[in-house]
Amino acid sequence: MITVIAIAVIFLFSKLIIHVQGAYCQANTSITIRIYWWKIPIIRRTMMLDDFESNTPAINFRELPSKLNEALHILRQGHKAISVMLQKMKFKQMKWHTVGGTGDASLTGIVSGGVWTVKGVIIAWLQEHGIFNCHPDIKVVPLFQQKYIQSEIYCIVSIRIAQAISGFLQVMRIMANNKKLLIHQAQMYKRS
Repeated sequence: MITVIAIAVIFLFSKLIIHVQGAYCQANTSITIRIYWWKIPIIRRTMMLDDFESNTPAINFRELPSKLNEALHILRQGHKAISVMLQKMKFKQMKWHTVGGTGDASLTGIVSGGVWTVKGVIIAWLQEHGIFNCHPDIKVVPLFQQKYIQSEIYCIVSIRIAQAISGFLQVMRIMANNKKLLIHQAQMYKRS
């Protein structure tokens, strides 16, 4: 009995190491996720996102306001859920490199500044909500005479199994509460 409890405690307090690599190029977009437990590979998945983009239905202009409202609500829900999980994660490595150009040198300079701004905001938000044990490696390389874009992101995070389970349950609770709120709002909308 004590052995089983000891094994359960060791299991729950052991760490999962998660490697996430995303690549965007004009030819293809992919995300690779690898999960290790005690340096043993458990999961390795590569998803080609080009397949998802081609199946996305076009939005009618008349539906645009309601679709934007739905997207805003989903982002608000996602913010709470992602914040809960990030508080439990430790970033061991973070690398985000972007190379690109618009074909016009002056516009490329402006866009490069915008990309730096967006990356800075995202990294600052991640640092605010997560635990960083590394200094993020961020680069933007402008190609002033070319029309091209390529971006790669790679990060390694660790999380204890017990914290992952706890975070998952909190995320599920947030999503259930949001679903109840959506149903209530839909009923109120139908009444008015």
